[in-house]
Amino acid sequence: MLITAFGLLAAVVPSAVAGHGTLRLAEGEWSGTLTFMAGFSGDAGGGGSVSADGLQTGDFHLDVTGDEITGLYALTGAADAVVDMPFGGGTGQGTFNGIGDVLGTPDVPVLHLTDGEVTVVVQVGSTSATQVFDVSDLVPPTELQIQRVHCGVASGSWGREEFITNVSEAGLTPRVTQGSFTAFATDRVTQEQVDDLLEAMQDWFRAWGDVLFGPGVSANSDVDELPPVDTGALMDRMVDAVETLNNFSRFTECARELIGEGQIEEWESGIALFMGMSIQAILAQNNVDAIMVDVFARVAAATGAIGEGSPFPEFAATTEEMLRQEAEEILQASAQTSGTDAAGTPCTASSPCIPSDDPDAGLMIGRGARMGWEYTVGGETRPAIEWAAP
Repeated sequence: MLITAFGLLAAVVPSAVAGHGTLRLAEGEWSGTLTFMAGFSGDAGGGGSVSADGLQTGDFHLDVTGDEITGLYALTGAADAVVDMPFGGGTGQGTFNGIGDVLGTPDVPVLHLTDGEVTVVVQVGSTSATQVFDVSDLVPPTELQIQRVHCGVASGSWGREEFITNVSEAGLTPRVTQGSFTAFATDRVTQEQVDDLLEAMQDWFRAWGDVLFGPGVSANSDVDELPPVDTGALMDRMVDAVETLNNFSRFTECARELIGEGQIEEWESGIALFMGMSIQAILAQNNVDAIMVDVFARVAAATGAIGEGSPFPEFAATTEEMLRQEAEEILQASAQTSGTDAAGTPCTASSPCIPSDDPDAGLMIGRGARMGWEYTVGGETRPAIEWAAP
């Protein structure tokens, strides 16, 4: 009876349970763990009793492609049993080892045992006996019942109902503690990765602040108090900020959930503020050309450093006005106060002409038109587009 009981406990990798849900594994690679803890007790015949408890654990790796699953799994198990009889008792230890394929569909992964062996050692007094069972053909295909899928982690149960049925049919009382599995998508976002990102972003802002304010100096929004800036280094930081914002937009739903929308908004606001301060610092301390003004305006608008959506509207308005003034000065430098324009209209100091072949002027007119700016050149104020040569 003892050997029969061990064979039942260690070899049973239960078959499918009817009625699975519609949750499914996403395409890609998954790795996971299997656990099955169970036991039973009952009549051993002749007035005796038997009880046993065992544990199976395993790992699996699978690939999900379309509606198919391919993969491998391995299981090992151990169990202890006790038999009490009127004339004496005995103990037993059993081990199970098995490997197989993971097949099926993304919503119903199925374990197929291809090679399995149970070894049972029975000890009665000073006498022991060992028996080995090949269970490769005894274990039916087994479904994994997916009960939860969230952020690249799937979990569920397997084998409980079939184990209970098999043990009950053998005239024993089943004890089931757990029959569960957990699967992890290899490209999932983990809390450890989020923690690393939080630390990296702190270092990233600190490095930008060191360039803008000086190493170890706290942030100060008063641009007039900034030390001489390294324009090249600041522009490198600004380019990197645009790429960083693009990375934010590519965060998965699960990544955003783990990081927190509030944290992402804080980073975006910090980038908008540092971008505006960097632009203001460069404009305040350097003569810039038309190309830099155009680039700064585009980058500032894309990062929220200027515009209606800026988290710092007053500061954004100051940044935008500084850019507009730089563009106006470039336009003023190209103005002609003598001769005539292409339409034959005289060019004067109060109503200058803007040459149509001046690339810097053309760039500032185009940028101003997109931004909705007005320029005062000579004594005349017009919307940017109206400064274009006829």
